Amino acid sequence: RATLSGGRPDMPLLLYCGRWAPEKRIDVLARNKPPGTVLAIVGNGDSEGGADAVAALHDPANGIVCLRGFVSHDVLRVYYKAADVHVSASDFETLGNSCHESILCATPVVLEAAGGYLSQVDNDQQGFLVHWADAAQAREAVTKALAFKHRVQLRNRDTEEGTKIVRDMLALSPPSLLPQAVSGYVSLCVWGVRVPLLFASLGAYVSSPRYWPQALESGQ
Repeated sequence: RATLSGGRPDMPLLLYCGRWAPEKRIDVLARNKPPGTVLAIVGNGDSEGGADAVAALHDPANGIVCLRGFVSHDVLRVYYKAADVHVSASDFETLGNSCHESILCATPVVLEAAGGYLSQVDNDQQGFLVHWADAAQAREAVTKALAFKHRVQLRNRDTEEGTKIVRDMLALSPPSLLPQAVSGYVSLCVWGVRVPLLFASLGAYVSSPRYWPQALESGQ
């Protein structure tokens, strides 16, 4: 906890663990974290400049501690247990493994209300789903989440939940093979003319000796 908090283990500790990339919106976490808390950002990234931009957020004096480098699962478990709240502002997660990892360690979460997080969190049970761009909303949720550290329960799933999702998807109308607007038909007609012309021009080019390179004409 002392490592994650930059030497201030007595302060409420928020933890982000994962890949450092622009789509994770880590800068939003840093900008809207509640005052009087420490945000530990653990991980690394492979996108050009993305990881460096996150590393530049390191500012222990203002409660932002960046620890660059991926850690083992054993260390990660200790980090989750040491933290008070796991946070993420990522709005594109298909599953959100970090959410499940945190809950298994009995650490509440405050996550972006989007993607795979929606199926893992019930407000006031495992934590809260918020829009991290709304600083007031995020701060209120973090304050509430701090109150039930180590009292987190896994979400009770309805066994019919997955079946319903699949049935709803199958009930949707199949995508149309034809354009749905006049502009689409215009584009289709244009390309219907351009493609044959392209192949005709290419055929004329490769079949006419006058277009062949001189070296080919001389038999070299």
